[in-house]
Amino acid sequence: MRRIMATLAATGILAAPAYATDITALSPAERAAFGRAVAQYLHANPQVIADAIEAAQPKPPDLYAEDRERDLSLIAQHGKMLFDRNADGFGPTAAPVVIALIRHPDCPSCDTAEADLRALSKQVPFRTRLLSMEEAAPFMAAMDMTDAPAYVFENMVLSGAMPPAVIERYIKDRLP
Repeated sequence: MRRIMATLAATGILAAPAYATDITALSPAERAAFGRAVAQYLHANPQVIADAIEAAQPKPPDLYAEDRERDLSLIAQHGKMLFDRNADGFGPTAAPVVIALIRHPDCPSCDTAEADLRALSKQVPFRTRLLSMEEAAPFMAAMDMTDAPAYVFENMVLSGAMPPAVIERYIKDRLP
């Protein structure tokens, strides 16, 4: 934009004060100079056009905003129970990340989830809070959850068995 203004000033288009310049009353020579300056600027700065097009696009509605806010609110309301560093679990109590694993005693995928988290905790500093479905019943009812395992982070819930690499990525993304 500075280049355009410099070019316009040099060509005399902006010789008068800005409030006195009527862009619709430019002479043919001024209009041509202005056009060249704008074209030169846009050629050198194509992102300006992309930004303008993007800004003009209507933003799609966030269909899940209310659900997401509700879930985050419920996680926060139950946070003391979910993320109690001194309750049943494993990993360092001072770890920078705490997740809750909600499990059922007769659930092979819950056993696998716990084993995967235990193995991962030997490599990555995080704490896992272990909760039975009974202990987590108020949270699960509020969230309309019925299945285990469930991994609860401070800002999201993953329900069902997850590959270790997925959980590792979510944990590492939260590390300082």
